[in-house]
Amino acid sequence: MRRRVLPMSIAVVLVGAITFAAAGGSLAAGGRSAAGAGAGRSARSTRPAAPRPATTPAGAVTAFGIDLMSRIGGSGNMVFSPYSVASVVAMAGAGASGATASQIARVLHARSAAAVAGIGSLSATLAREQAAAAGGATGAPELDLANGLFLQQGFPVLPTFTQTLASAFGAGPQPVDFEHDPTGATAAINQFVSSHTAGVIPEILSPGQVDTSTRLALVNAIYLKASWTHPFEVAATASAAFHGLRGTQTARFMNETDSLAYARGPGYQAVELPYQSSTLALLVLKPTTGDAAFERTVTPAVLARVRARLRPAEVALSMPRFHISLAANLDTPLERLGMPDAFRPGVADFRGISSTPLYLAFVQHDADFTVDEAGTIATAATVGGISATAVEVPPRPIVRLNFDRPFPFYLIDTRTGAMIFAGRLTDPSPAPAG
Repeated sequence: MRRRVLPMSIAVVLVGAITFAAAGGSLAAGGRSAAGAGAGRSARSTRPAAPRPATTPAGAVTAFGIDLMSRIGGSGNMVFSPYSVASVVAMAGAGASGATASQIARVLHARSAAAVAGIGSLSATLAREQAAAAGGATGAPELDLANGLFLQQGFPVLPTFTQTLASAFGAGPQPVDFEHDPTGATAAINQFVSSHTAGVIPEILSPGQVDTSTRLALVNAIYLKASWTHPFEVAATASAAFHGLRGTQTARFMNETDSLAYARGPGYQAVELPYQSSTLALLVLKPTTGDAAFERTVTPAVLARVRARLRPAEVALSMPRFHISLAANLDTPLERLGMPDAFRPGVADFRGISSTPLYLAFVQHDADFTVDEAGTIATAATVGGISATAVEVPPRPIVRLNFDRPFPFYLIDTRTGAMIFAGRLTDPSPAPAG
């Protein structure tokens, strides 16, 4: 079978902003008052979860991703990066105290508030693994993992906080002037995002999203460019029926027959599509009953069992090309997971950052995910603002696997099990033409 090297690129950015919460703090045009933000949130129903602590940072990110996927909700197309969101929440958690710190630790499946910063080690682990897997190969992935701390110039921040972010997350402080030039600060954050996503996400923040009360912005960005190990041939792509939520529709399906990691279990079939010279792979699950509710039964334990069942098989695979994007404010999903205090002025406890009262003003996440014959192109960005290998096997029967109905997918690191992306396809119609 002829092989072609096909590119896969991923970029992820998340930004969280921490805002000055003292009385009388000014707001730029388009900002919201602390009282208004707090009042809106206190009226929401929040049922704190009681998650089981994970034993590793990778396990914590994956468990957090499963939880957050259910809270983002909806029934249509969706994609996000658990790794990116967890990184920014963990950076905020590194400066939290009291109940705020405990809530963040529980949501992140950390063993304790002190263990939250350990999630920062995952960036270095992933980078080392990709370098080792590549082994100097010319087709090795390009990987850029970046965390950023944008800090109001002159704002008194505890040295222990900046030291933790620098040592655990590789995020050194970058001074900006939210107070007098929020437009310039926004441009600096957007430039960071653009430079660490190869321009795939040119900006994540809109004018007015950070304002004169913002004191910190925490940023995570990922860019990955890689190749499928088993690419699809363009000539084999054909139109076929996809049975989606809007009824049966015609979509462009990629087709290949190859030796792939395959599993079958109660209610599902699964295939894992690896990327060349990398420990990353795309795990795709097909509910055998066609029940869209299958996704809600997926837990970290279920994913572990699925991956444990994977065995090499000759698979005749048919899967639609698709393109999914997301631009979402994650405040409400994170609150409902069990960390409401962080978002509440006068309640949030970020004494580990500064003696000035602070609260988490927003968590903004952008993601973009494309699957086609050229591989996978995925981008994501998150901003939080605080204001104030193959195995030789004998020939085997061909397994026919057609993803012709809604399915969840997970881009994971196969060595640690960390979930980098998660999503759901219910409508392949936005796929690029061709």
